[in-house]
Amino acid sequence: MATEPELAYLAGIIDGEGYINVSGSGGNYRKKYRKIPHSPILTITNSNSHLISWIRNRFGGHLYLKHSKRLPQESPCWDLTWSGKAVEQILQQVHPYLVAKKEEATLIFAYRKLIGKPFERVSEDNIAKREAILEAMRILRKNNKILSKERIK
Repeated sequence: MATEPELAYLAGIIDGEGYINVSGSGGNYRKKYRKIPHSPILTITNSNSHLISWIRNRFGGHLYLKHSKRLPQESPCWDLTWSGKAVEQILQQVHPYLVAKKEEATLIFAYRKLIGKPFERVSEDNIAKREAILEAMRILRKNNKILSKERIK
């Protein structure tokens, strides 16, 4: 079990280096695959292997070496990723300490409540609610980028 200082520290990392979304929610996913995405994802990207190892040892997750043309080969970058229920479990633990990603985490909680059992038929009302949450996340992310650019000026 993680301590409060560890949860607060992880929340700060998620705020700064994290990405919260629902897999397959980008672009024309629903149109192309004729289904609504269902799996929340949380990814932390960082080039510090000690930090990534600490997080993985404490909170699990799947580790991927990220290949980027912008980074020199000597400095690899890592993606530490969680999906599904694991995302909700981590976000519930760190939610009191989140600042920048608090609203996104709250939207993930609402989204997870709408997910039924595997292969269960999804009502049009449920799909509409999910799509509204996904749109709210897109708007939130867009507004945060605009605000960040204005703060830098």
